[in-house]
Amino acid sequence: MATLTNKKDFSRLFAGLIVIAISLGSFGGNSNFVSASVFVDEELEAKHENSLKAILVNDLMKPYMTTIPCDIAVVGGGSGGFAAALAAARMGVPTCLIEKTDWLGGMLTAAGVSGIDGHFDTASGIFREFLNRVSNYYAERETLDETNRCKVSFFCFEPHIGNLILNQMFSEQKNLKVFFNAEVQKVYREENTVLGISFKMGGKEYVMPSKVTIDATEFGDLMYLADVPFDLGVDEYSAKEDKRGLQCIQPLTYVAILKNYEKDSTIKEPMNYKAENYQCVTKNEQCKDSNSLFTKERLFTYGKLPNGKLMLNIPSHSYGNDFDASDPEFEDLSRYQIMKKAKDYTKGLIYFMQQNLGFEYYGLYNEFGTNDAFAKIPYVRESRRLVGEYRLSKEDVMPNSGRSKLFTDSIAVGDYPIDLHFCDAGYGDIFFSIPPYQIPYGVTVPFEIDGFMAVEKNISVSHLVNGTTRLQPVVMSVGQGVGVAAALAVQNDILPREVPINEIQDILLDQGSRVFYFQDVPPDHFAYKAVSELAVRGVVFGFTDQKFLPWKKIKREEFEQMLNGALANFGGKYPSFAFSDKESKMQRSELARFLAVQILGLSPDENYMMSLAEMGVVNADLSKFRPDDLSSRAEAAVMLMRVIDILEGGF
Repeated sequence: MATLTNKKDFSRLFAGLIVIAISLGSFGGNSNFVSASVFVDEELEAKHENSLKAILVNDLMKPYMTTIPCDIAVVGGGSGGFAAALAAARMGVPTCLIEKTDWLGGMLTAAGVSGIDGHFDTASGIFREFLNRVSNYYAERETLDETNRCKVSFFCFEPHIGNLILNQMFSEQKNLKVFFNAEVQKVYREENTVLGISFKMGGKEYVMPSKVTIDATEFGDLMYLADVPFDLGVDEYSAKEDKRGLQCIQPLTYVAILKNYEKDSTIKEPMNYKAENYQCVTKNEQCKDSNSLFTKERLFTYGKLPNGKLMLNIPSHSYGNDFDASDPEFEDLSRYQIMKKAKDYTKGLIYFMQQNLGFEYYGLYNEFGTNDAFAKIPYVRESRRLVGEYRLSKEDVMPNSGRSKLFTDSIAVGDYPIDLHFCDAGYGDIFFSIPPYQIPYGVTVPFEIDGFMAVEKNISVSHLVNGTTRLQPVVMSVGQGVGVAAALAVQNDILPREVPINEIQDILLDQGSRVFYFQDVPPDHFAYKAVSELAVRGVVFGFTDQKFLPWKKIKREEFEQMLNGALANFGGKYPSFAFSDKESKMQRSELARFLAVQILGLSPDENYMMSLAEMGVVNADLSKFRPDDLSSRAEAAVMLMRVIDILEGGF
């Protein structure tokens, strides 16, 4: 195990202490203090200074700067930025996306991490749509079986196919403009409001005034440029989870794609190559006591992609190509130079595998069309983290009686273990399972700054919780929620923090995006929306195994709890109801009559069923009502939620 035996070890310890101090608000409360050049190099620092001096109205008048007004400006076309831009555009709001590369998808595609994290049955919304489209692509070519041969995930695809699908989804939107190979130069801010950005593309500079600006960058750079408060690195509470002091700003990875060329494809020995960095990646003659989780066979299948390709993304716990980009020894380097070292580190792993582990026929495959055949961007696990209206912590995602904390302002659901990589190789990681959890809207909205929102790894979470919210399904789901919220803010001429959460949730549920998780109530279930709405209100919780049991016949006691929970939200306007014979089941006709007479105040002598049909509480075709059938929990939830909607509408 590691001991502090050299200058680098002491430097890393000192850097870690500084990072903790940043998160605790030391240095005069300036959460923007950062020592790592990968987060602030000279180029970014110069942009920050220019942003501080920039005045939007002045730049709008400069003849050499072209103005492109856009209601919503999304900076960064990664997984979260893509989803945010798509969701906003689908709501009819003019939306612009500014992307530094010529690909969409970020970690899903441009970074090469095309092995999906999480579980297929929890995928929802735009993310589920993406998976379905990619699946259909391979199914049409009769190669769908090749997407489930990787060991890292339930579904792996070629990055360039993912980029193709994302571009197809974008091309269907008339309200969406994409600016590729564009780089932000300034963020305009007046007092506590962000007003837009400027960017360069093709040698020209553009000014983009916007009503909402969304930071979807990989490193959270917009927060730095606009002086939006953020945290970075290990916070006090996360540090307690690691008694060995190994936590750091999580390492990034420069992914490479390999392919078997059936001939010697050994690369040149990389600069500064050190075989000892990789010799324990498996148990072998050079490291007989390796504690790696990989065998040579697993290396061949871990990142196996369709068409004989192999994604190389091996964690630090097994001496792979995770790279500590925040190492203090890089303090005087630019981000570009640090990324070059990260690529060299991955080259070193490839060279070691070719020389020692039987991978000599596996050579670099240029999946990305880059000059060096590497991914277009690094896989960034951790970035700046917004100081939001709410900070999601470990206590929020850990189970309590089988479930994580309830958030009534939920806009997404996460479903992946907390997974924090260490910077030092061979020391394991922080990894523990958690149940599906909710992500509240407050983590995307700054505590004080208006006209600004965050997605990607930039949301307001603790260092520890970033270990689960950083994954593709979560990032894309949060992005969809933010896109919907930003669009509503523009349409109603209000601030993002003022958007009613029930309106956001209503649209997300209509789009099949989860805001609460029940294992047995998927988005295509007839009661999905009603059950989800009741759940986020704290009316129904289901059972400890994440199930709602929608088919189960409802007992009077269960309906009593459901009903009184829903009516409690009306501030005492309605009395509490108590049923006799609590264990008996309820017929559909009995349930309908109770809601009609006791809640809606319809006369029992009138044809209340016809009235319920006209109100939309029951199907308009009453011949299908089945009055003598016992009501299921799902049917009761649907009828109750429809009645609640009527009451909230001012019936």
